[in-house]
Amino acid sequence: MTTLSKTQASILLVEDQKENIDLLRTILGNEYKLRIATNGAMATHSIMNQPPDLVLLDVGLPDMDGFEVCRWIKTAFPQLSIPVIFITAAISELDEERGLELGAVDYIHKPYKRSIVKNRVRNQLDLLRYRNYLQEEVAAQTEQIRETQKGLLTALALATEYRDQKTGAHILRTKKLITLFLEVLRPFYPDDLSDEAVELIIEASLLHDIGKIGIPDSILLKNGPLTTEEYSVMKEHAKTGQELLNKALDQYPDNEFLKIAVQMAAYHHEHWDGSGYPYGLKGEEIPLPARIMAIVDVYESLTANRVYRQGMSPENAKKIIVEGDGRVVPDHFDPKILSLFSSHHQEFAKIASSI
Repeated sequence: MTTLSKTQASILLVEDQKENIDLLRTILGNEYKLRIATNGAMATHSIMNQPPDLVLLDVGLPDMDGFEVCRWIKTAFPQLSIPVIFITAAISELDEERGLELGAVDYIHKPYKRSIVKNRVRNQLDLLRYRNYLQEEVAAQTEQIRETQKGLLTALALATEYRDQKTGAHILRTKKLITLFLEVLRPFYPDDLSDEAVELIIEASLLHDIGKIGIPDSILLKNGPLTTEEYSVMKEHAKTGQELLNKALDQYPDNEFLKIAVQMAAYHHEHWDGSGYPYGLKGEEIPLPARIMAIVDVYESLTANRVYRQGMSPENAKKIIVEGDGRVVPDHFDPKILSLFSSHHQEFAKIASSI
């Protein structure tokens, strides 16, 4: 559709009578960009090529009637909400109701009166212009809210990590890595990784370790290896994260972001073979976002520098994940995701080296 202004608004006139076409050209041609179709087939073809801002549609056409054309417009372009005004000589009240039910916004009756045609067309284009303005304003405000939410999420994630300086910005590094990995995975999971889902997973990844806020400093900040008892306490961060985010989800049960955040916080330490924690889930019992997070989390941990050790090279990290080292084994990971990680590792190595 064109940008709406008096000189630019595009009107498709669907009319088969030359004298009516000439008259409407005289009435509207100086103010609007007027296109002509003399039957339904021409009208649908014209709309497919370039949707107009408004359609003036004769009910009685030589091939398909105006009602059929109107139904097609509303079905083919529901997102555009193209205003349709029926133009007709004689029509019953029932037919008028039928047209309005199909989505038409008005009727103009023949013979045409200049003032009526001009005013009704102008009114509908003004309404369309105002609706578009409101949609743009809502979209702008929604985007501003989303950006604010992203900022708050980042701050919350960093506040969690602030207590644990030894992790070296683990949360932001995993976000960069998972952003790359999702682009690799998308073609193989078209139903699960839509544009919206990918964005939600990326932002939710910031909260995957939020449960560490409940881990005592004596364990979280310990520079040496954890004892068996301490490690058991550390593993509780997955359940703690799940509980914290579930409290938010209880308040906003339809929030898709929170649903994914819960999955990633609760299950990113679950293993494909069932040997993980906290619930010992196995295979596809583990939600996809958590299965993706699992391999990224391990890779980041292996390649990142810590205050108590130097991070290993991306190649060595890949070898451990793909071949295992006793502590990490390939069976921990979804085989399909593991294969894609391995075949695209050069891209991961570049990211890991740059951050």
